[in-house]
Amino acid sequence: NGTTLTNFVEYTLGTQGGSSSSLSGAVIRSNNGNDFTDIAATRINLGINTALDKRYSPVFATKDAMSSASPVAIDGLAVTFTAGMRLKTNEFSAGNGGGAEYIVEAGDTSDGFGKILLAGTFTAVVQNTNGKVDLLQVGFVGDGSADDSSALSALISSGKSFKADPTMVFSVSGSYVFPSDITMELSGASFKLRGSLSAGVTMFSIGADCQIDRFSISIPTGITLDKAITFTGDNTTCGEVVCVSVDVQNNTGNENAAIRVIGDNVTIPIQYTENFDNGGLWRGSDFKSEVAEFKSHVRGLWIDTAPDCKFGLIKSHVRSPNASGSPGHNGVLISSASRLTGTRITSMNSGEHGVRFGGDPGCDAVDIGGIYTRLAGGTGVKFRCSSNSVHSYITIGRIVSIDSGDTVNPISNQEGLLLERLQNSYIGYVEIRKEDNAKSCHQGVSFYQISNVVIGKYSISNTNNDCFNFETSGTDDNSNAEDRDITGLLIGGGIASDIDRHAILINFGGGDIRRLQFANGCAFNSIGGDVINAQGSGSGIFAGECLFDLFFVTVTGTPVNGSKLNSDVNVNLTGPHNATTAVAKGSRWHDTSTNNYLVKNGSGTWTTLNP
Repeated sequence: NGTTLTNFVEYTLGTQGGSSSSLSGAVIRSNNGNDFTDIAATRINLGINTALDKRYSPVFATKDAMSSASPVAIDGLAVTFTAGMRLKTNEFSAGNGGGAEYIVEAGDTSDGFGKILLAGTFTAVVQNTNGKVDLLQVGFVGDGSADDSSALSALISSGKSFKADPTMVFSVSGSYVFPSDITMELSGASFKLRGSLSAGVTMFSIGADCQIDRFSISIPTGITLDKAITFTGDNTTCGEVVCVSVDVQNNTGNENAAIRVIGDNVTIPIQYTENFDNGGLWRGSDFKSEVAEFKSHVRGLWIDTAPDCKFGLIKSHVRSPNASGSPGHNGVLISSASRLTGTRITSMNSGEHGVRFGGDPGCDAVDIGGIYTRLAGGTGVKFRCSSNSVHSYITIGRIVSIDSGDTVNPISNQEGLLLERLQNSYIGYVEIRKEDNAKSCHQGVSFYQISNVVIGKYSISNTNNDCFNFETSGTDDNSNAEDRDITGLLIGGGIASDIDRHAILINFGGGDIRRLQFANGCAFNSIGGDVINAQGSGSGIFAGECLFDLFFVTVTGTPVNGSKLNSDVNVNLTGPHNATTAVAKGSRWHDTSTNNYLVKNGSGTWTTLNP
């Protein structure tokens, strides 16, 4: 047709047998191996397009057809592999839909995964899509039934990034360690465990510098494991992690949890676990989470050390009993945390304490917007640490504890809030109440060994014992008796009602109390005992600058029963007058029954003042 053919090493045509697919022996090869764009018209006129496409850009039915023994043929045409040639498969294996594109390179660099050995010592290298290998291209079935374990092992060994169709469920068995610096685009795809794992074994471990959009794990009935996923490497981000088990997983060891964060600078905006005894463990520094929800049977979340951790919302719902039939423990345990910042913690139905701060050393520089607990078997919110430690610089905007002292496994002497070994800290508002009379909230707030602490406001109602309880003695970690001073505590005001015993109980042991102040008109109503009961057989005393500025309405006992009161205590009372009340000289009383203002003079009697 007048076209000039140039730069060709070989130009040979076999015998045309009536159709382009039967051009056996047809060879048209340029000097670069597969560039035919300069003779497009000639190809059309010769009628050999199809033959050339099958020979030089072949499409195979499956990966096995592509890598079968030489010679490889399509429609009777022998395919000659050359470096740089592009290949395609319609499916990775029959029926899985995993079509792929490959580029041929010389030599055997096959890896059993994305590099397939071809006849004539060539290798077909699978091409990524947007930098990630589609899992169907490399042998995954993803129907939730077929065993994808070997495909997953090969994927991990390859070190490649990958993506999955969001409808896939990969059924795998064993334990897997993903390498560092990969991207996983799983969308809605999930992994399902086929067989139980040994005690302490982690199903998935994630390396450093990984980027994951969503990681979902399901544990079917009859399967057991201790740790679903552990983030061991640094600088990894996973948009969402979901771990759900059909049966209750009895993973009760301290180091066990469905989701574990050990590496530093890990970000997991959304976490969700269901039906594990232990939901989460955060230990790495600079960890970030936005919403974390744990529906567990022993402990929702343990924040262990985890310096510079930041969270938005933590929700813990401990569903008693656990797999062993016992009630759960802490909803959220925070031990030795430093520079911990969060918006809100919600704990429901914990077997012991709703939220507990502990550890050795204690927590330091913690700032939390609010803590809400309901149905704690023990204390709603508890601060306690080793005898050699103290919690310092704790700021909590609001603490609400409802119905502590659950009847499933009630713990003796449970409180709405327990503050022990706490210093230089601020709590903006405390609300303690019992809505279910079957619960046994023993104390509203208890104090042991406090230094420089402020509670801005309070609202406490319906406790089975005292509203505020102060103890100046206790036992150390070895059960030895120890003195516990209270030095510097300001309670800014509030109201308490329906208290079965004393509004304020101060039980002196060997420790002293200094600078204890109930300021700004703290109010009490319907008190079953005394407003203030300040006694005890220990050697401790009020040692300076204490103030009780109190308003009361209905009191069954005496307003003040204070064998330990002395001149270092200034008592200002507003309520019905009782002339026999034991208060220090200089104390004042606004008698609401007569509207008189009284002061206790130097001789110990009450003197009426002008209003």
